[in-house]
Amino acid sequence: MYFFDTGLVIGDEGARLENACAAMLLKHVHFLQDVEGRALSLHYIRDKEGGEVDLVVCRDKVPVLLAECKHAGAAVSRMMMNLAARFPQAEALQVVRELRQGEIGSDPDLIQSGAKACS
Repeated sequence: MYFFDTGLVIGDEGARLENACAAMLLKHVHFLQDVEGRALSLHYIRDKEGGEVDLVVCRDKVPVLLAECKHAGAAVSRMMMNLAARFPQAEALQVVRELRQGEIGSDPDLIQSGAKACS
């Protein structure tokens, strides 16, 4: 469950970051639906073993963006790598709030960027 008012989020900074990213991405998806008529939807994916990717944007029910949100730590989850390999047309993005420096991975092409806190 995500909230538009992140003050309602109970949990650590990672949960708040994920909630904020989900709300912003949902707003963008709604914008593209309304203005350009794109058939977009926002989801998350979790497997039976508990691996997950936080945010997945689909166009016509096919993933076009995979996004993982982390408060700290640059390690890319195995689930993210598996899904990026399974859906090579999808952009894979990992947002890390406390990242010392930006990194660009090559296998798969994952882009990591530090997020700045909004006050």
